Amino acid sequence: MLLAPLLCAAQAQAQAPAQELAPCAADAYTGKELRSHNGSAADLSWYRRVRAEPTAQGCLRYVLRAAPRAGVFDSIAPVPLGGAAMGFEAVRNGQRRLFSPHGQDLMGESYSQPLRIALPALPASAWQNGRYAGQGQPPAALTLALGDARRGTVFMRVQQGRVVARSAWLAAPAESGLARSHPVPAASGLQPVANEQGAAGLLALATLRETVPMRYAAVGALPESGQPQKIWLLLAQRPAGSGEEESGEKSGEESGLIEFFLPDGRPITTLPAAQDVHDARTQDGQRRYLALQDRTGGTCHYLSPTLQPLLAGGVPAAADKPCPALREGQPLRFTDAAGRTLRYSYTPQNGLTPLGEPLPGALVAQNANHFMLRLDASSKDEAANSPRYMAYDDSGTPMPDAVGFDGFEDQGCGAWRVLRDGQWRFFTEGGLLPDREAPVAGCGAGR
Repeated sequence: MLLAPLLCAAQAQAQAPAQELAPCAADAYTGKELRSHNGSAADLSWYRRVRAEPTAQGCLRYVLRAAPRAGVFDSIAPVPLGGAAMGFEAVRNGQRRLFSPHGQDLMGESYSQPLRIALPALPASAWQNGRYAGQGQPPAALTLALGDARRGTVFMRVQQGRVVARSAWLAAPAESGLARSHPVPAASGLQPVANEQGAAGLLALATLRETVPMRYAAVGALPESGQPQKIWLLLAQRPAGSGEEESGEKSGEESGLIEFFLPDGRPITTLPAAQDVHDARTQDGQRRYLALQDRTGGTCHYLSPTLQPLLAGGVPAAADKPCPALREGQPLRFTDAAGRTLRYSYTPQNGLTPLGEPLPGALVAQNANHFMLRLDASSKDEAANSPRYMAYDDSGTPMPDAVGFDGFEDQGCGAWRVLRDGQWRFFTEGGLLPDREAPVAGCGAGR
């Protein structure tokens, strides 16, 4: 019975300075932020561990009772350290230090940005005044991000108030096309990071180990089909000029190549070389196919959602253009190394299926239902007596009035002009048009 009045008196004495004087820093934590149902200050654990010190300026600064030698701070706020353990983030002149409940400096150095909980990835509302306010029990282990404007970020793994792992100072990777096109999901538990030299990798926030080592120019990820927050494959792009031949000289073939990894960091070495990746998915996120573009080799490789090749050897493609898209009802046409034009139809169920036999000649233009080939004669005599161009439909049949043309121009607006018997005329799916009649508004007239 005698103990209760003494405790109440001690609590009132601890609160008295805060009631009389305001903190020197306007945003200082004062212990009044957490209140009980009757409106009184309820953060008793903070009052037991922090002492308010009046200053000559008539305001309050704060001392951590367990670490008086650390000095006086502008603010000392509670922060979670896993489970029920609570530490303190002390701020002085814009610099922060992280303390355990017993006054141990957990970081050993200062940082400038407010502590952030990197894992688990919970909404900000799950934490109030350094305490867990979410559903169920508080997480027993946390990964904290301690940022500094000059040095970057240190990631610290804490469990029940103990530090179990810590990273070096790390930076965010440089902006890259790979990261913009294929970002790593925030809920994946993997953090894109870069070392002092700027080399990028992926850090597992649960262990603070490198899932993808920091030696790349950029990192990214492809999600599971229909599950945007779950990783299917990890991507890492080598720096430009990173390939080296046996002589020690740089090899352009290796420059900028993308390496592939499973979500746990195991490398995949069976996929074709590529400097660009196109992940073709439906509006609801279901994967249709994957296109890997080897710009050095001038080839696009198409893979199924199970990473099986849809077409052996790939499709020739210009290095300065993206891979042709695969669409149902729209044939894929291209000219192979032997000078033949091949046609394929695409469906998600069957992949790429040949449309008839290859046709001799190089593809020079195409529309939805027909295409134009350039017929290369094998000799000068044949070149003088044979047509140079022929138009076909996808059954492999020459189109009406398209038995052969001596010249061809693509007008760039869906209209073709062809030369026959010294006369230029427009050509459409229905055949030749009368002289000087343009089939599309805005196209130039015939010669």
